[in-house]
Amino acid sequence: MKEIAILKHTNDYKTTNWSGGTTTELYIYPETSNYQKRDFLWRLSSATIDIEKSIFTPLPDIKRVLMILDGKIKIEHENMATKILNPFDKDIFDGSIKTVSFGKATDFNLMLKVGFDGDINHFTIKENEKKVFSLSKKNNFYGFYCYKGEINIKTKDNRYELKEKSFLLLKNFNSEIIINGKTDSIFLYVNIKELV
Repeated sequence: MKEIAILKHTNDYKTTNWSGGTTTELYIYPETSNYQKRDFLWRLSSATIDIEKSIFTPLPDIKRVLMILDGKIKIEHENMATKILNPFDKDIFDGSIKTVSFGKATDFNLMLKVGFDGDINHFTIKENEKKVFSLSKKNNFYGFYCYKGEINIKTKDNRYELKEKSFLLLKNFNSEIIINGKTDSIFLYVNIKELV
């Protein structure tokens, strides 16, 4: 299968309003999908929560992975324990469950339909430091989001420069990649797998 690499920068994203703030869509799969129609298989976005109490949009049949980037919230799922989420804490939950949050924050969201699974992790990297990732599953998508600073990503055949808020999606890669900190940086690593 052909290797696919898609690099996006801030001016490539689409930002819209939701009841509690704004949401910026980083990537939706397939690209012809429309979030409002809920016809996507998975979606990555970053949202602001600008009011003290916000009610999450109900998303039946969607698994959500939510990571806080900035700020702090208390999140309550109906009939479940309350959680406090600080920067880079995450919560994984069923989008159909009634969910309310308290506090202002910026978050990073992964939404997954049935047939897909995934996770988000964050890494810090110093200037000129290198980290190696092994991309080994051809049915997987790998996303790298430069939250703070600047990083370079080198694959076997190409090199990509990610400035702050840039996003790189790799698919069908079956090799090691090297991430180098151009400055002291923080980046998110997203692994999405198709369950076949």
